[in-house]
Amino acid sequence: MISGCYWTVDGRQTRKGEIYFFAGLGGGRYAASTRLTDANGKTLQISEASSVAIVDWDRDGTLDLVCAFSHAPVKFLKGLGQLTFGDPVDLTTRDGIVIQRSEAGVAVGDWDSDGIPDLILGAGNGEVVFYKAIQQATGKLPTLEPEIQLIPPAEMLAELAAPEGLEILNPRSRGRAKPAVADWNGDGKSDLLVGDCVRIGPYKTSEEVAVLRGNEARHRALEGLYRAQLKEIEAEVARAMGFGSFQEVLAAGVETANRFYRATQESRDRDPSVQAWAQEMRKLEVAIAPFKKTVTHGFVWVYLRR
Repeated sequence: MISGCYWTVDGRQTRKGEIYFFAGLGGGRYAASTRLTDANGKTLQISEASSVAIVDWDRDGTLDLVCAFSHAPVKFLKGLGQLTFGDPVDLTTRDGIVIQRSEAGVAVGDWDSDGIPDLILGAGNGEVVFYKAIQQATGKLPTLEPEIQLIPPAEMLAELAAPEGLEILNPRSRGRAKPAVADWNGDGKSDLLVGDCVRIGPYKTSEEVAVLRGNEARHRALEGLYRAQLKEIEAEVARAMGFGSFQEVLAAGVETANRFYRATQESRDRDPSVQAWAQEMRKLEVAIAPFKKTVTHGFVWVYLRR
């Protein structure tokens, strides 16, 4: 088994996107991980959040790596044998477009059943695209055709219905699509399996949601009053110091600005309305906070080929 990673923290050193090999022991068991290296024995560290596919893409008899990342182009690393690999090369389409997606996940498989492994790429927004591979001579990479969209970017999680009488707060789109290609139902056609990362808020009753919305509206109103009053206080302090505006105070230098901030703080602390509003806002924030928590998990979606 081969796996990428986001990053590895070892003491004070952070290593980005290392690639690990786990030797199979049989019975679903694996040996401890081994970091993959280049020809000089240096650990492969290309970019963060690595996703890896392994395939003999140039058909020279040695397995190669195809790697995708969070914020870097998709790379090809030629296999050199003994779990070592050549320098990373950016993958491009035949018209010269560098292949890259944010928070990408990669798979290599024969999507169109022509006997040549194609490139399948997932993205942070849930999209999955296909690049048809045209095989070249032995020892050379296949040519990749321009992308074809297989799965559009994800919508909000309307399909995740809450239990009866409850609502889902803070729904988030499916993201970070990580595809795999397999004949899932044994019909001879390649299907897609796509893992994702989902963040959704807690389930709450309609009554709880109504209270939340009321608290949020009150907080917004108080925040508006609070900010408006602070602007008036700042203007008064600026005039008392002989300035026409806050910008003139800043232009007068750091020492003057510090005196202004101290005077503003003192005036704010003496204003009973500002203090009352601030205290009520803090109470509302405590009441609202539990409703803002999200749960992170993922699903695996199966897309059967028609």
